Amino acid sequence: MHAGFKNHFIPHAGNNYHPHLLHTKRAIFYSAFFLALKCIIFITVLAIPSQAYLAPDVLAVHYSAILDRTNQLRAENGLPALSPANLLTVSANAKAEDMARNHYFSHFGPSRHTLSYFLDKAGYRYSVAGENLAMGFASGEEVINAWVKSPTHYANLIDTDFNEFGLGIEAGEYSGIPTVFVAEHFGAPLPRAPQLPGAVSEVERPTPRQVRPPVAAEAVPVPTQKVSGQKVAEAPEGLVYPILDKEHSHVFWAGDGQTTHLTIRARITGPVLGASVAVGQYSIPLTSDPQSDEWQAQLTVPAGPESFFKPIIVPTIIMKTPQGEEISDTIDWYNVKVLTPSPVEQYFNAKTFLPSLAGLFGTTRAIYLAFLGLFGLVLLLNIVIEVRRQHPHIIVQTLALLGLLICLVKI
Repeated sequence: MHAGFKNHFIPHAGNNYHPHLLHTKRAIFYSAFFLALKCIIFITVLAIPSQAYLAPDVLAVHYSAILDRTNQLRAENGLPALSPANLLTVSANAKAEDMARNHYFSHFGPSRHTLSYFLDKAGYRYSVAGENLAMGFASGEEVINAWVKSPTHYANLIDTDFNEFGLGIEAGEYSGIPTVFVAEHFGAPLPRAPQLPGAVSEVERPTPRQVRPPVAAEAVPVPTQKVSGQKVAEAPEGLVYPILDKEHSHVFWAGDGQTTHLTIRARITGPVLGASVAVGQYSIPLTSDPQSDEWQAQLTVPAGPESFFKPIIVPTIIMKTPQGEEISDTIDWYNVKVLTPSPVEQYFNAKTFLPSLAGLFGTTRAIYLAFLGLFGLVLLLNIVIEVRRQHPHIIVQTLALLGLLICLVKI
């Protein structure tokens, strides 16, 4: 056996039963080299412009994840899967594009277009339909998780009235910060009327209930709107509408690294016994001013804006009518905060979503695995060949080096 090879890898009397490859100085050098290699990759990732995460292939990954997780969630609840509907995809795309083009995040845009408008424009004839929105997220899984935590969004995801869905996803900017807008539309198509032989008929769709639904004048079941969202359906007759003045109703926020303080101000006209606002997993009861139509509330959330607004979903206001019905509508954020990812988040996003970096991450991972196998083999030989002659500090430092390599492989 070649002397150099033996001295580096095999414990024997000539190297004091201490393979040169496992010397302390070399272990320190190896550790520094491996860490430097990871640092180079980290710096490279930070230099990538944020627009790279808005590329079509990245959005396609988010798109598939949201659709798959929607039906997976329904399966977990014993519900039938939703079927993709081309017209709902068209309407959802139009909504996402409208938000990106006009730089807003709301179910009620600057042009006052609501869910019904986008469904009509797409030509989708429906008996019932709904919408979920999201913005400012790192992955499709993150979007679904946020919707699940919000009772009003979750209600749309598992609504048994829906049997079709479509998704729109569009890159854009909000307050000058690059972000991604998502609109998921749910629906049940209007049944087609039977046609007589030789006759041509057109199915007439009932006028859908608007985003601000009516208050029942009598005990008539009114479908609850769900989600940051809307759920629109045929409106029962003989109803009186409570009206949320959207232009003067907002959820304001202020925060530091530890908490986020929410202030809600809403203006509601009409007979309303009580109101609350659902923001994610929080339900905030509102108090009214008996001298006006103003309702308000405050809440301090034990989470900083960096975690609270990731991702962003639209709050929902729930108004209780004298007939005992709960009517939902959306209330917009005032100056919502779009977060830029932290350096650590940017690194993991690049590793997960940027195919152009797959070769770089794959090469460094192969290097780490090769050295992990090499040092593991040498340590095993060091212990087994001369089991009675051991250097405990060599075993400890080599195990530490192997632990470092395992961590670097995982990240």
